[in-house]
Amino acid sequence: MKKILKLIICIIIFSFIDVNAATLTFEGPDKIHQGTSGNQKIMLNTLAGEKIIKVEFELDLDANYTSYGISKTPHVLGELKLDKSILSASNDSTLSGELGTLIVTNNTGNNNLAIIKIKNILFTFEDDTTHSGTDYSKQITLTTATTVAPKPKSNNALLSNLTFSKGNITPKFVNNITDYKVFGIKDTIKTITINPTCDNCTTTIKCELGCNNVNNQYRPSLEIGKNIIKITTLSESGNNSMDYLITIYRGETSDNSSYLSNIEIEGFKLNEKFEKKDLDYTLEVPNDLTELVINAIPEDDKAKVEIKGNDNLIVGDNVITITVTSSETEDVNIYNITVTRLEVGEIISTTTAVIEKDDDNNQTLLIIMIVLGGLIIIGISAYFIFFKKKKNDKKKPEIITDEGNIKKKSKETEVSIKENDLVDELNMTDKKVKPTIDDALADLMTTKELLLDEK
Repeated sequence: MKKILKLIICIIIFSFIDVNAATLTFEGPDKIHQGTSGNQKIMLNTLAGEKIIKVEFELDLDANYTSYGISKTPHVLGELKLDKSILSASNDSTLSGELGTLIVTNNTGNNNLAIIKIKNILFTFEDDTTHSGTDYSKQITLTTATTVAPKPKSNNALLSNLTFSKGNITPKFVNNITDYKVFGIKDTIKTITINPTCDNCTTTIKCELGCNNVNNQYRPSLEIGKNIIKITTLSESGNNSMDYLITIYRGETSDNSSYLSNIEIEGFKLNEKFEKKDLDYTLEVPNDLTELVINAIPEDDKAKVEIKGNDNLIVGDNVITITVTSSETEDVNIYNITVTRLEVGEIISTTTAVIEKDDDNNQTLLIIMIVLGGLIIIGISAYFIFFKKKKNDKKKPEIITDEGNIKKKSKETEVSIKENDLVDELNMTDKKVKPTIDDALADLMTTKELLLDEK
């Protein structure tokens, strides 16, 4: 009996429920001002699972104070008219969403109401069954024209953004921060473009130091090193202004640097010559030393410098770190010094002295001196090889006596030699007779006696 009662109740409830809940409605403004139009979209609303392929309806419009226009959504087939509309789906699809638009224009000079309706609705489903929809009406308020007060001019003089075609800005842009620096511009880049954005103000740019922007204020020409630019803003109302100062660096600069300019160690010198971009160094200290006093000098005196590991040195290798953090950016460089504390009795090894780099003038002078020295050596060598030898060749051989003395040639000897030569020339035709050994010895003795007499 209870089951039968429940079944009867369910039948009664479902008899009052519209299982096909599809509806047509208007979607648009509820108020339209005089001389303006409001678009009212004709919307087909369906529940999940409902597949409607065609819909028919009529539009009932109050035209006393309004004029109307109507347009169909492109993907819908059929005709959309004021008196009778028949719309269907395209390409075997179903209908849903926006079917068209009713354009209502307010032509009244007074405050009135307009009522628009959709009635006599008939839905056709995919299985060719049909169902009548519920009529829908909407009330629109028509208002007279009102005078719109002019929008007050803005007093805001803050930039909304600031960018540059080259370089990195620091700190990150915030409109109420007025001082910035721009790094990372190579020295080969001569100009950059500045892009200030102001929502309710005007901007002007002027070079204060270094740069020049006579031809184009937003594209200044930069000098090597520091350039200071001022961006001035003026609010829309003219009541407020702001000055933004931008320091732009072309090429390398010590400002905002994360490098050291030198490392000084009390009582010691590093084994290597310090170069700011060389991060690794070595040092030996005696056994009785357990702590080092280090003065790390940053390029930018505002940079943060932190030294660790310079105390409680153990025997053997110790690594001291010097961390340098840029004053404005997140750039960090870490220098490492490997310090060797020697054993008891061990002597510090002799290290090669650091050779300082000569400047260009010293190098040029050294080259000139080497060239001149070479020319002098070549000249002296040539003199001894050629001129001295030739002079020696002109000297006649000396006559040496039996006692080892050099015999001076007298005029008589020279005359005697010349006479003998003449006799030889006159007797050239005579038959030469080979002298005997006795004749040769006699001639030798005679010549010796002559030499002794001359002496």
